[in-house]
Amino acid sequence: MGRYGVWIVILVLFAVASRMALTVAYPMDPIEKMRQKPGDEQYYFYSAENLIKHGEYTGTNGKKAYIPPGYPVYLAGNILAYGSERRPIQLTQNGLYLLSVLLLAWIVRRAYGMREALIAAGWLLLNPVWFIVPQQAVSENLFIFLVVLALSLFLALAKRPQPVWALLMGLLFAASALTREVGLIYGLVAALALWRIGYGPKGKGSRWAIPLIAVGGLAIGILPWTIRNAVVYKKLVPITTNSNINLYIGNNPKATGDFIWVLPGDGIKLWNTYAPNGANEIKVSEMAGREAVRYMKDNPDKVVALWPWKLAKVWLPPEPGKWALDKDSVFRWYRTMFWIA
Repeated sequence: MGRYGVWIVILVLFAVASRMALTVAYPMDPIEKMRQKPGDEQYYFYSAENLIKHGEYTGTNGKKAYIPPGYPVYLAGNILAYGSERRPIQLTQNGLYLLSVLLLAWIVRRAYGMREALIAAGWLLLNPVWFIVPQQAVSENLFIFLVVLALSLFLALAKRPQPVWALLMGLLFAASALTREVGLIYGLVAALALWRIGYGPKGKGSRWAIPLIAVGGLAIGILPWTIRNAVVYKKLVPITTNSNINLYIGNNPKATGDFIWVLPGDGIKLWNTYAPNGANEIKVSEMAGREAVRYMKDNPDKVVALWPWKLAKVWLPPEPGKWALDKDSVFRWYRTMFWIA
């Protein structure tokens, strides 16, 4: 079986068994409940069903670009394939994560060796965040897989520049950006890194060729959506209206470091009121962006002071006096201990 054969078998068995167990322990809410559940999951399913029924991307209260379209398109495909059954969605999302782990282990093996690859795979399989995320209808499931695919091509390009690979890498980063906006930054950083690496005087093509092809792929993938947004809003919205709102949530007079939904002025009322072509959505987004930038300029000390709290709020265990031996509390304690380790 080889030197590492037993460990490979153990990891594979653990990966499959743990993912099957998690789909049972943390079943995804029925689609009917998703329609009533506030938050991103409701928006994803609402948008996916609109795509299926009407062939257009529209979220709750007429929002047109609050969340990128990538994950709702993925959900729509799952709903068309499996109907109202949500267990297959969980299984495909767990499968995407396992494929991501396999790809990352392959990358580590090529760079360092089999032992390091097995350690990396084991660590990723024990990551507490990714016990839960694939059991939920959230965009991180698709996003991570797309980023890992793009990263694999980036590493291949760093060793052997190929125009087709560069174009495909750009398209994959574009797909990740249309799933979560930060994918756009990842794609630009990857192109910059390829330019910085260069290929020396004996390399094929100029220093700029491969990075520019990668940026071209990124643009080809994103521009159709940006043009669609310009037609809808009559304004430039590269991907979503959500970025300004998140910026304000983290930077406002009432910010505590926790994710608490808050909007300036009469933003909440406007946000919850239907308007054709997302008129209220773009109005609230622009207002939130302006107020967030103003607050950050006027209160740089408070902004910096909140950074550690923002990190801490994500990983703190259950609040004192409220913890119990239910699966959610145990999970939060495990997550905290994992990151300390």
